Amino acid sequence: MKIATAAFFFLFLASGLGSPTDGYQQLVLRYHHPPDCCFSYAPKIRCRFMENYFETTNGCSQPGVIFVTKRGRLVCANPGDREVQECIMKLEEKGY
Repeated sequence: MKIATAAFFFLFLASGLGSPTDGYQQLVLRYHHPPDCCFSYAPKIRCRFMENYFETTNGCSQPGVIFVTKRGRLVCANPGDREVQECIMKLEEKGY
């Protein structure tokens, strides 16, 4: 009985593991809510580190683009910046 309990516990833990970045990113992209607003912008973005993006909603005080890095971090950027627009186009070309 103890072996079965231990095996079940191990399988339960293993099923919850995986790539934490993927899980977090999926959570962010699926459950995007108005509180996802940019209150400041990153001074410079590096598009090669970005994996996906989404725009902030109209409920935010200022417009913004939130990039999701390959490590699952969120980076706020000014949608009016040329490099931000170029990065968005590159990501869309890749199919993100």
